[in-house]
Amino acid sequence: MSEGYFVALRYCEHVEGYAGIITWTQFSSKSAFDNWYRGQNEKEVVEEGITPERCVELTKSTPMGAYTECAYHRATDPVTGEINSSRLQYELTKFHRGILAR
Repeated sequence: MSEGYFVALRYCEHVEGYAGIITWTQFSSKSAFDNWYRGQNEKEVVEEGITPERCVELTKSTPMGAYTECAYHRATDPVTGEINSSRLQYELTKFHRGILAR
């Protein structure tokens, strides 16, 4: 059995470019998580106190559109607003590989 306290988190709607993406992380204990989460405003809890396998399962439920938004966000120059096509291709390929691994 894995030690630690596992939590799946979803980026909130107001987090530009990452909204809807589910991630997960491990803490040493529930109290360590509670201390970290206090004041957190970018992520919401999907499930907590779960297994690493459940965390992976939840990340796989991230909507495809959220990954596409993230790719465009990462490829967009924050100053000019222009999209770097090479970076966009890289980001989309990276997400595509991750999706195929599901």
